[in-house]
Amino acid sequence: MLKQVYRYDLESGAFVEPVILGEGVPIPNDCTEVELPTPNWKPIWDGEKLMETITPGELEDLQKPKELEEIDEQTQLKLALAEVAEMQEKEKIATQLAIAELAELIMKGGA
Repeated sequence: MLKQVYRYDLESGAFVEPVILGEGVPIPNDCTEVELPTPNWKPIWDGEKLMETITPGELEDLQKPKELEEIDEQTQLKLALAEVAEMQEKEKIATQLAIAELAELIMKGGA
């Protein structure tokens, strides 16, 4: 059975990425099965749990509506790159899951 764990930076504790593990694969030392908090703007691993660390000011800045005319070209490019990165991360996770499921089927002789 596949399981999802959450990778974090060993030095800072900052959440890095979700990871899909195949059956019998041990959990790496930089991962935890403890689920992300909701919401999870800026989660940090504290040794026991992933906790949200965004400050009220940072959250307010993220939630402020902005007019596109007010955003300079560089900021628009950063936003576009962030959207692409988010889309790529989602595709990466879906691909990892599909590969893991296929490998599990092959190992069981089902393919």
